[in-house]
Order: sequence, then structure tokens, then C-alpha cells
Amino acid sequence: MSIVGKVVAITGASSGIGRATAILLAEAGATLVLGARREDALAEVARDIAAVGGKVAYKVTDVTVRADLEALVGLAVDREGGLDVIVNNAGISPISRFDALRVEDWDA
Repeated sequence: MSIVGKVVAITGASSGIGRATAILLAEAGATLVLGARREDALAEVARDIAAVGGKVAYKVTDVTVRADLEALVGLAVDREGGLDVIVNNAGISPISRFDALRVEDWDA
């Protein structure tokens, strides 16, 4: 199966695994729609991808805000006509000691 020409949205795309995934998929020919909270780092990833000929768009996205997620998908639909793949990479979690974690706290 080829990823060439597929539209892929990635959350948490400004650093770490998200950034590496974005670069890898761009090199493989995917069209990328990137989301993350840090606009400066997100713009840098997009510039790096565009500099090597990749097709990329980005939007500041906080995955705990439903409207931000809808806007990210909307960006893919508006610019590319749809979305083929979403990589839900952004991580969120409550901050506490491990033995004090409650399942209810994981519901963003």
C-alpha cells in the first residue's frame, strides 16, 4: 500500500515522535496537515518539510479543545478535499504520582 498522495493529519507534530513521523511520511510522498500547540516549532517543521518539496499545512491545535480538532480536520478538507489518515500522537495526562492516578482523570 502506498502513502503517496494520501492526506495525513498528525497531532503533536511539533517535536519528538510527531515531528519524526511527519518528516518520514513527507519523504514517502504524503500530504501533511500538522497540528500542535507551539506555533514556532510547528512552523519550523512545516518549513523543513516544504524545503525538501513536501506538501504541508499546519494549524495551532490543542487536542483538549474540540473546536481545535474540528478546525484541523477542516483544514485538511478545505485544502485537500478530505483526510485519509489521522495520527493521534499528542499526549495528554493528569499530573500526579502514579499510585494516585484515577481513571476518571484521563477523560479529556
